[in-house]
Amino acid sequence: MEQIKSKLEEAFGLPNCCGAIDGTHIIMTLPTVQTSDDCCDLEDNYSMLLLQGIVDHELRFLDIVSGWPGGHDGGMTVSRLLKCSGFFKLCEGGQRLNENVRTLSRGVEIREYLVGGLKGTWRILNKVMWRPDKQKHLSIILVSCLLHNIRIDSGDILQPDVALSGHHDSDGEQCCRQVDPLGRTMRDILVKHLLHSKQTAAPK
Repeated sequence: MEQIKSKLEEAFGLPNCCGAIDGTHIIMTLPTVQTSDDCCDLEDNYSMLLLQGIVDHELRFLDIVSGWPGGHDGGMTVSRLLKCSGFFKLCEGGQRLNENVRTLSRGVEIREYLVGGLKGTWRILNKVMWRPDKQKHLSIILVSCLLHNIRIDSGDILQPDVALSGHHDSDGEQCCRQVDPLGRTMRDILVKHLLHSKQTAAPK
């Protein structure tokens, strides 16, 4: 974890950052003879919020959660998925993102945290998938994550300029309105720290 935090700070200037997290709907189609209200998202696509992933500085998956339905008003959202995950429970128990506080310049303190939003690298999950069997579909997601890590471990270069599909999750704006006060405070601290670091590094 100390290596991950060091590399993320070196690459992006984010102190005490333990990784990046994101969640995604994966669009599915069902056979025409089947219907499933609990698997419809807010745009009436047949889909599931199948994956929440946490990655390190090399985009290697450290933790994944899959299998929750993303339906209408009672369906799973990105923020609800986080709170239902084992990772969240470990955080509440002090086993993840604990009180390992880092003191920044000017005496400001910041605890461990994750940044959000790295779905652009999960290329294989951006296409519509046919769902003849739920368990098989979940296996595809799991194997995709494992293969992603194997590619990184093998030194295979990930191509950042591959064109993505036109699909994007519609509940991103909805989740942004549900900001935790502590998270907002930490974000403001990081913004000030990054601006201060940029000004300090600027040529005189």
